[in-house]
Amino acid sequence: MPCCFDGCCGCPCGTQQPPFVGARIPSVSLEAARPIFSLKTAQITAETQRKGDVSSSPKQENNKPCEAPEVGIKLESINLLFLLLLLLLFLLLLLLLFLLILLLLLFLLLSLLLLSLFEVGIKLESIKSKHPQLLYESKLYKILAGGVGIPNVHWYGVEGDYNVMVIDLLGPSLEDLFSFCNRKFSLKTSLMLADQMINRVEYMHAKNFIHRDIKPDNFLIGLGKKANQVHIIDFGLAKKYRDPKTQQHIPYREGKALTGPQSRFGKFVCYTTAFYDCL
Repeated sequence: MPCCFDGCCGCPCGTQQPPFVGARIPSVSLEAARPIFSLKTAQITAETQRKGDVSSSPKQENNKPCEAPEVGIKLESINLLFLLLLLLLFLLLLLLLFLLILLLLLFLLLSLLLLSLFEVGIKLESIKSKHPQLLYESKLYKILAGGVGIPNVHWYGVEGDYNVMVIDLLGPSLEDLFSFCNRKFSLKTSLMLADQMINRVEYMHAKNFIHRDIKPDNFLIGLGKKANQVHIIDFGLAKKYRDPKTQQHIPYREGKALTGPQSRFGKFVCYTTAFYDCL
């Protein structure tokens, strides 16, 4: 018969039989068993706390180094994103620069193309002229603009010692053509020229202006597609002769001399025999 609850406790009786096996459990008083339960409970509690401390400490140690890599990864991601944005911005700037250079080249090519396709005439007037008229003439060209046989003014300004007006380039004057044909025109040529000259003067009168300097030198032949068209030029002496609203004629005046300004055109490029015949 065992003498205690634990048959393996090495009691003096020497029995090693386990409890509850073929033996009756001896009756032990509650007061005698309480110290044993208290001791066992204290041992279990101490062992549990020790295991808890041992198991929790590695977690804390492991948690500390785990936080640093996460922060490092976030910083690396932010740096990489920032570098990508800088690279994208740099590429956009390069693209804009390339487009700007391309537009500049296209503008230069277009300018060269226009210069090669179109030629202009230049009329000069000295800024020291006592009676400058080129500015007034340029304004009159704009008033008459749109009419058949009226050159277009492209620009007016001052360059150096000259007032400058840039207009359409025209061909020879009727005076030059007359000299080219040995001072003789055929009847057909004379009638065609007279018809167009009358139309040009009539258009000016319809715009309430009179030319006041009609002569062969101021009627020029066109170039290219307008080689059969007579143009009227030199409006420096032109004057409004009636009120546009009332159509009332201006009063007549006497003792006024007509003196044209000293001016000159750019070189004419060629003569044309489009519609006139020499005798």
